[in-house]
Amino acid sequence: GALDFGLIVDGAVIIVEAVMFRLYHSKHHHGEIRLRQAQMDDAVEQSASRMMNAAVFGQIIILIVYLPILSLVGIEGKMFHPMA
Repeated sequence: GALDFGLIVDGAVIIVEAVMFRLYHSKHHHGEIRLRQAQMDDAVEQSASRMMNAAVFGQIIILIVYLPILSLVGIEGKMFHPMA
């Protein structure tokens, strides 16, 4: 449902944005039009590992917010259960 899709997309967007930011600044820092494959690999690895904690904590926060909503019963529960 919407919850798992949001978790996957949120983590992916954070990491891809960090990788693109790092590649852009690496390219301008080295003053090259194109980075070599080794430089790209290094920039991707560094930025992804750096942002992994932020992505994981973001996903945990989303789960913490949705858990009380998904525990609702009655009409409210019927309305929010399709999100899970």
